[in-house]
Parts: sequence; structure tokens; C-alpha cells
Amino acid sequence: PGYAYLANADGSAGNNLNGVLSQAFTIPANAIEVAMDYWHRTTTTETGGNIDRLNVRLRLSPTTVVGLDDIWNGNANTAYAQRSIDLIAYKGLTVTLEFAGTTSASFPTTFRVDDVSVLVTVPDPPTPVSLAISGPSSVPEGGTGQYYATMIYSDGSTQPATALSWGNNTPSLVTFTSGGLLTAGQVSQDTGVSVWTT
Repeated sequence: PGYAYLANADGSAGNNLNGVLSQAFTIPANAIEVAMDYWHRTTTTETGGNIDRLNVRLRLSPTTVVGLDDIWNGNANTAYAQRSIDLIAYKGLTVTLEFAGTTSASFPTTFRVDDVSVLVTVPDPPTPVSLAISGPSSVPEGGTGQYYATMIYSDGSTQPATALSWGNNTPSLVTFTSGGLLTAGQVSQDTGVSVWTT
């Protein structure tokens, strides 16, 4: 319902003013689009060219500042206008967005800023699509075999699966630890066993 603007303490337009409106935020490192938008309306009685200035900038560190946009008294307008700036070059950084306004000693200019936004698009996280079990194809009677489970994701990446519950179709002959270590019991002949995990 409101806006920010550069003015005297009583809200009136003034000369020799300096003011900074700022907000710090972090741009995700996996961003694929970072769109900054803001709306401005500028009124002025200045007549001597571009003298009063609203500098839109990005502070990367206490001593490093990148200029993004400038609104001058010469950009005075009767209705709010939108400006858009691409910030993808700064992904993975914590930055401070600054609107720095200055007016000269001659005639006042009022810079108004409204509806500032930074919209970030990140890729959808990969989702699990299957689980692969690996281990020895046979375990001798009374012996042990280590089995592993690997999660396969929608982007083709893999990751060891943990916190699993191992099972088989012959629990009287085969036991598992929570870490996937199988111990084979006593059998009278070779016996097939189905192994799974959840």
C-alpha cells in the first residue's frame, strides 16, 4: 500500500539529500534465473540536466559495489514505470541491494521506489526412481556377504541408500544386519534366496 522515497524528515522534497534503502539476501548457487524488478516514479523541479540521481546497485562486499541502474531527474515520469535487471551473474553470493538517492543544492527531486522483488528460479530437485541392490551372487553355508543398496535418481545421479530394512524370503536360513551384512545359516543343499530392502 505504500512506497519508499527520498525526502526531508517531514516528508517534503528537499535539496542536498542523501539516503540509502538496502536489503541483504543470498542468491542460491543452483539458480537458473534471477529476475530483479522494481517500480519507480520520479518528480522534479530540476531544470539543469541530469543532476539528481537514484543509483541502484549491488554491494558484493564492504568495498565492492556493482552499479545496476540509474534514475535521474531527467527520467521524471507521471506514472510508475517498471525496471527489470538480470542478477544471474551473482548466484551463490550474499549481496546487498541498495537504492542510493542524492539531490543537489538547486531544485528538489523526489525519487519513489515500490514493489521491489527478486524472483529466483531453481531446477526441480531430482527424485528417486529406482533402487539397485549389489552384493555377492552366492554366500557359503555359515558365511557372510555384504550387500549394498544404491538409490538412482531422475537426473541419473546415484547415492548410497541408508537407514534401510533388509529382508529375504527365508528368514530361518538367512539373517541381515541393518548395515546389509548377510549371514547364511546351515543348509542341506544349495538354496536360492530373494533379497530386498525397504
